[in-house]
Amino acid sequence: MLPTLLLALAAGGAVVTHRVVVQKDFRIYDYYRGSQHLKTLLHGGEAEYLSHPIPIRRMTIETYTESGLTNLIARADQCLCDRTNRTASSDGPLSFRLADGRFSLSGVGFLWTQTNSTLLISNQVRSLLRGDLLQSDIPRP
Repeated sequence: MLPTLLLALAAGGAVVTHRVVVQKDFRIYDYYRGSQHLKTLLHGGEAEYLSHPIPIRRMTIETYTESGLTNLIARADQCLCDRTNRTASSDGPLSFRLADGRFSLSGVGFLWTQTNSTLLISNQVRSLLRGDLLQSDIPRP
């Protein structure tokens, strides 16, 4: 290794070492302001933790109500997470559903902003409504 390194340096070549640290069960939490109630959770099966942005595989985003109930669940095979801006994005497929299963949506390409729980899906968006999601308790004339 040392002779190869010296030869590369003598030839004017740059030697770049990149350390990849894969973290299993990667998690980023966000709590409701002034409380210990979980607002959102981004987790992944694996993440290359020392990279920026962080590549995440088998990503899931979960949002919660202030009472602790799961509100929605979004999944993607992979994404890039920017911890500084608190965003996750991908040009790949994403699917999400409400926790009660009455609404689901899928598409290709997304941007999620953790600070305000915004999820934008850019292409090939398909949605499915089930049950009485659109029914209202307001009497009709």
